[in-house]
Amino acid sequence: MSEEGSYGLRPGSVYMVRFGKEENAATGTFRGYTVIGSETAVVIESGGRVLYIPATAIVCMALVE
Repeated sequence: MSEEGSYGLRPGSVYMVRFGKEENAATGTFRGYTVIGSETAVVIESGGRVLYIPATAIVCMALVE
């Protein structure tokens, strides 16, 4: 949480992300946002792979560290 009380994802922080209809899960480092077509996606680096997860597919994100 920042000083003014707002929340946001911070690049370099580690998150657990549940996404998709089957609620797949990945834990990795948040790298930023990007656009896929007309959708915004969250970029997570996990296990040497880079995952582009559409924001509309995210069910839950938990800050790990």
